[in-house]
Amino acid sequence: MELNSLKHSAILSREHIDKAPLRSKIFDELVDMIYRHNLFAITTQLVASLGLVIGLWQINSHQLIITWFIYMLAVYSSWCAITLYYRRQSTAFRQHNWLILLSIFIFLAGTGWGFAGSVLIPINNLIHQTFVIILIVAITSGSIAFFSPMIFIYALFLFPALIPFDIWLFAQGDIYILLGICGLIYMLIIFSSCYYLNRFLVDTLKLRYKNMSLDTLNQLLETRINNRTDELEKSLALTKSTLESTADGILVLDLNGNVEYYNQKFLDMWQVSDLFITSPTLQTLIDELVIKIKQPEEFRATLEEINNNPAHENFNEIVVSDNKVFEWYSKPHWVRNLIAGHAWSFRDITIRKQMERQLVYQANHDLLTGLPNRTLLYDRINYSIAYARRYQTQLFLLFLDLDNFKLINDNLGHNVGDVLLQEIAHRLKDNTRESDTVSRFGGDEFIVLLITNRYGDITKLSQKILDAIAKPIQLHDQEFIVTASMGVCVYPNDGENAETLLKNADMAMYLAKNQGRNNFKLYDETMKKRTEKSLEIQIELRNALARNEFFLLYQPTINLKTGEITGAEALVRWKHPQKGVIQPLHFIPAAEESRIIVLLGEWVLRNACLQNKIWQNMGYKPIKLAINVSGIQLMRDNFADFVRLALNDSQLNPEYIELELTESIIMNDKKQNLRTLERLKDMGVYLTIDDFGTGYSSLNYLREFPVNKLKIDQSFVRDCYTSSNDASIITAIIAMGHGLKLRVLAEGIETIDQLNFLKQTGCDEGQGFFFDQPMSAKAFTKLLESDFNYNKTNKN
Repeated sequence: MELNSLKHSAILSREHIDKAPLRSKIFDELVDMIYRHNLFAITTQLVASLGLVIGLWQINSHQLIITWFIYMLAVYSSWCAITLYYRRQSTAFRQHNWLILLSIFIFLAGTGWGFAGSVLIPINNLIHQTFVIILIVAITSGSIAFFSPMIFIYALFLFPALIPFDIWLFAQGDIYILLGICGLIYMLIIFSSCYYLNRFLVDTLKLRYKNMSLDTLNQLLETRINNRTDELEKSLALTKSTLESTADGILVLDLNGNVEYYNQKFLDMWQVSDLFITSPTLQTLIDELVIKIKQPEEFRATLEEINNNPAHENFNEIVVSDNKVFEWYSKPHWVRNLIAGHAWSFRDITIRKQMERQLVYQANHDLLTGLPNRTLLYDRINYSIAYARRYQTQLFLLFLDLDNFKLINDNLGHNVGDVLLQEIAHRLKDNTRESDTVSRFGGDEFIVLLITNRYGDITKLSQKILDAIAKPIQLHDQEFIVTASMGVCVYPNDGENAETLLKNADMAMYLAKNQGRNNFKLYDETMKKRTEKSLEIQIELRNALARNEFFLLYQPTINLKTGEITGAEALVRWKHPQKGVIQPLHFIPAAEESRIIVLLGEWVLRNACLQNKIWQNMGYKPIKLAINVSGIQLMRDNFADFVRLALNDSQLNPEYIELELTESIIMNDKKQNLRTLERLKDMGVYLTIDDFGTGYSSLNYLREFPVNKLKIDQSFVRDCYTSSNDASIITAIIAMGHGLKLRVLAEGIETIDQLNFLKQTGCDEGQGFFFDQPMSAKAFTKLLESDFNYNKTNKN
């Protein structure tokens, strides 16, 4: 029976060799065969090429013959190079890749001979025609010996070499047509010869390899018979060695409770002596194991089940007295379909259990702060809601967001930001009860969850948390002060599930942030109505863009020295079909919140550029047109690209566009905005700081950012001639701007007193109702047409 099995295995092995591996070997051999004879083929064809050149030199164009020979020389040189490389490094590529390289050069060589037989062959010289024909026939027939191992290789040479020649014969007419037919017959015969030669070669190789395979199989059969005995003798020793080297403790028992086998690992894991193994009864060993188990009753119950049902397989975990965890697997072992006993394996999974607990912790906690993360937070909220519902109490949820944390992160680095977040987490834990939940919701957002019946406690706790966060933080010899905005909502008044409570607390938090930051707000229904109204405006804004309901007004900018118009500011308005004209104050915040400001800003920029170009085309003096830019627009990576596109589309020179940005906008993401502003500056766009003096407290940015003009906020201009403080501020701004070689513009000029004061302090430009109100493009066109000059008008 064993011998039959070996014979069957040998037959299968032979069938396996006859298929894919045999084809692969023959293929590799054929490719190698071609490469071995390549150099002789290259040499003969190169000599034939030289012979053709010599034979046709006297009757053909020298330039054409030389060009052809250079081409053939390049092909044969490259062919020779890869052949030599193959002989040195045949393993550098797969045989298929070598064949592809060879195919390219053989095809190029055949094409060269086809060119010779169709272009170089003389038309009226029979002797030289005969010479070319003999040479081509000799080359194509002689190539069978080199290319027959691969039929398609020979085809790549034969057909490009003969088909152009055969076409030439047919084109000559008369007797040449008969010669063309002979050429086709010759191609068929010579290709058939190559085919049969290839079949003979392949069959010969198959026979050789099959004979080699038979010898190998015979030797394999003999070797297997000789080795099988040794394998059987080694099997028991190998099994025992494997069981001794395994990480599992093994114990094998027969049905009578006698120990048939155990390994040293079992003794080491359970810290028992082999005397217990060799004791007359199994109970002695069981008693010793039970002493070390934390829950012996469960272990004894499992043993009882195994005794009552020998076919039962058991798999459970055992915790021993030193807190190690063993995985216990009991399985019956069978001999001739009968249960002969049981094999027990014990594996120490203590480290794995610790890792699982660690993974569970990491899946539910923030790795940076150690606080519960969003996943665990939702579980805590749902549990707290169920508790509050059952015991008729209240659940408070505090949604906390750090103020200007992104600014700290961007300017001081993420490492500093991480340390600050850890410190905030500690302060939140220190200022809440142990029963409360403090969670990091994401980024710089935290959630505090607490249950209480005293409503007044929540306001005290909220202020206590804000005060704790606002305390200075000492880090790397620097002192930081971080504030937070907080929204508070309560279950069940403000929501009956986690999603609603979080949404409403987030809504209240944003209101606190908008009302000055470092503040907390309790949620109420008016916030929801305000949000719904904002959403309604956002929808109407999208529709307004689609229906082209926005339009631009233009307010002139006056040179305070000359009185001439130097520019204008483009101001967007919304012509609502029901509400009439809406001022920007009532829709820009909603546009920024919904990011519609991006599309609206692009519309304003594109139309302002087009209008400015229209005025220039009408022949008016070129002016700068100022356009307000939102921080959301500036933060987009493609903002500078869009400005360039708008300028290109309108064909407007960049120097006639002035982009106005507030201090807080450009400092929101300093590095990113600096790159964007430098790109705009390089394009030639004019940059202005709008509402100067009301935003960022540090003036260091004026040295870094490529701005051209400062625009004094109208809040300083309003009382400049009556308030010494406002007058001093304006004087300082103008002096500083001129010191930095920046132009200064004052907005909101409404009286002659304001104008006179600004002139005296050296302000460059002015804008306001005193000169003119925002007007339509048509009205501004008339203003340009009148060549308006305030000084002249005022004199008149």
